[in-house]
Amino acid sequence: MVRLTCSQCQRPAGLCYCDSIRPVTNTTEVSIIQHPLEQQHPFNTGRIAHLALSKCNLIVAEQLNANDCQQVITESSVLLYPDLDWLTPA
Repeated sequence: MVRLTCSQCQRPAGLCYCDSIRPVTNTTEVSIIQHPLEQQHPFNTGRIAHLALSKCNLIVAEQLNANDCQQVITESSVLLYPDLDWLTPA
């Protein structure tokens, strides 16, 4: 049996959240590099941000080569990445 999914949020049709997303007009270009396993996560915050932000690139990759990095990361880029300390309770 085929399960119908939303083409935008990739959620099952009955759990689609697209109508709840409020568009945000951002002036700063945002690039999200998402691990392929994150695509399967039910909350998939990378996709939610991509759907909400007007200037957002969503790149799904396990690894990026140097050419890919140069296209995504520029001199004015800021990299946000979780620190391993987030695993340790405060």
